[in-house]
Amino acid sequence: MIQNQQHKAFTPGLNSLLQSAQDTNPGDYSWNSLKEIIDGFAPFLMKHLVDEIDTLLDLTTYDSAELMQVWLVTENVAKGVAHPNQFRTIGELGS
Repeated sequence: MIQNQQHKAFTPGLNSLLQSAQDTNPGDYSWNSLKEIIDGFAPFLMKHLVDEIDTLLDLTTYDSAELMQVWLVTENVAKGVAHPNQFRTIGELGS
């Protein structure tokens, strides 16, 4: 899948940016260092975001309420509030 390949291309740069933000004291902040990190992954992220437009537009063919239920469950799984195996099918999400 192209999106997965694109994610692999820019994720290390985002991780570097996060690590830099967490590790750098405000007094040691360097625009040049930050710019170097961003410049390293920005082209990959920009390409991905442009390619993602069609994917997002295609979501209009799905039921909005059902998608919201998927979003809410996924969010709860990410927060550790729900377990991913709690639901066997998408239809059970709204139950």
